Amino acid sequence: MNHYIQREISDHLLKLFCKEIKTMPRWDQMADVIQLAEKEPSFENIRYANFLYHVIADLLHTVKLYWFEYIDISKEDFDVTIVRHENILNQVGIITSSPIKTDFENIEHFKQLYLGKSLEELNKNRKVYEITKFQNWISELDKEKKADDLVVIENWTNTRTIEENYKSAFKNVLNKNIPSVTFERFIERIKEFQKNPDTSNKVNIPKKNKEGFSSLTLEDIFLEDNGKDCIDAFMMTKPPLLTSQWKFIGSKYKHTGIICSWIMHLQNVGIIRSDLNRKKLALILNNSFRDFNMGVDGKTFANSSKEYDLNFKNQLEKICSDITKVKQGKKG
Repeated sequence: MNHYIQREISDHLLKLFCKEIKTMPRWDQMADVIQLAEKEPSFENIRYANFLYHVIADLLHTVKLYWFEYIDISKEDFDVTIVRHENILNQVGIITSSPIKTDFENIEHFKQLYLGKSLEELNKNRKVYEITKFQNWISELDKEKKADDLVVIENWTNTRTIEENYKSAFKNVLNKNIPSVTFERFIERIKEFQKNPDTSNKVNIPKKNKEGFSSLTLEDIFLEDNGKDCIDAFMMTKPPLLTSQWKFIGSKYKHTGIICSWIMHLQNVGIIRSDLNRKKLALILNNSFRDFNMGVDGKTFANSSKEYDLNFKNQLEKICSDITKVKQGKKG
């Protein structure tokens, strides 16, 4: 979330979440996020574009259906009584409102609509309306204050443009290995970032340490441009072992060996410097990954991991390959 366009959209979505505003981010800003991912295809830019796509898809998916039913027509009093039925998707049952009576001052209008028609006829082929998560989210704000007509039109046009174009516009930057996020989960990530604004994927090791060698970061030990991508791949494995802040979220006993095995693989294929012994690598990893501790002697690197061989090696290689293909495709 380093680019100003990404920050602006994130701020907008945070305000929407807090119900301070009732609009989607502007479509031209979304187009800028897509263009940024295409022209500067870093992992962060591609991931942000993917997250934004999934957030928009989440906000625009239908969460509720509703329809109206006529329950009484009074031809003497010239009024009709209706109820509203509401079906919240993924929930059992239908919510029915209290009866609503509508009086007609224009008797001729009443006759045109209802004279000679039965309840069965009026309720046949009734229209079912859909409510998206976004519409449902801002419904309380709509009740509180009425916006200027011009603003309403602009917001409606922007939302309609997003609905009609976002799937095709994001198509070329989507990566199936980047996990989808809901609107709420994305907001959690924003809040985490705000609490730790200085936390990034590059974590500095102190200038001097007990071993006496000069300061190194994890990124300093890579010999190839895709080195960082090979670490970010741990965010996309099933299950993921790292968060976007490189916090270790795997099992200490089950998954520590997987990270060690992958690091040794990267060193063997020439992506990580070969002049670093296991003790130095252990110190760098301990300082680079939050909540990760593999000891200080580096002996864990010597342990084989069946879990890595069976379930993670192929995953990691495919994820890194896919990231490389995406980047090469954008450059081409």
